[in-house]
Amino acid sequence: MIEKFNAIKKQAAEVEKSYKKLERLREKTLQCLTPKQAEKVNADMNWLCMEIDKQKHELHCLCVEAGIAKREDDRYGEVEFNPSPYHSYKHTNREPR
Repeated sequence: MIEKFNAIKKQAAEVEKSYKKLERLREKTLQCLTPKQAEKVNADMNWLCMEIDKQKHELHCLCVEAGIAKREDDRYGEVEFNPSPYHSYKHTNREPR
């Protein structure tokens, strides 16, 4: 059981780290950027949000496995991410064991 809580702690730290990185990128958008720089920051934010969504789902699964969250059947299965107008990725969220 301790291992499960350590895994939750580690995953929560990863989510927190990603949110801090997202906040730094948001602060960059408030600066005077060239159009190309602004486009890159926006793309980086979109990709990071996609990663955060995956990390949060993994955190949810770990919590369900530890018995501290309820299983939500609509969260599992295939999702589609569109981080930019040119990219579309299908990702299959894992189900808790």
